[in-house]
Amino acid sequence: MSSQSARFASVQNNLNAAERYLILQLSPCFNEMLNGRPTPLPNRYVMPNTRPVCSRSLNKLIHEAERAVRADEKQSWIEENG
Repeated sequence: MSSQSARFASVQNNLNAAERYLILQLSPCFNEMLNGRPTPLPNRYVMPNTRPVCSRSLNKLIHEAERAVRADEKQSWIEENG
C-alpha cells in the first residue's frame, strides 16, 4: 500500500497520517500505542516462542514439496512453450 494512493487523499497522502488512518480503520491487535480498541488475538494465534507443531509426517511434507516443485516446473514449461 502506498500513502500516495487515492485511498489516503483525505489525509493529504501523508505517510504518518495514512498509518494512523489504517490503525483506526483496522484496529490491529498488536498496536497498543495508537489503537484505543485493539481487536482480540485470534483463537489460533500461537505465541512466537512456542515450539512449532506439525500434524503431518515428514514423508507427507516431503511429498507435498516435491509435488509443488513439479507443478512449478510444469507451469514454467507451459509458459515458455505455450
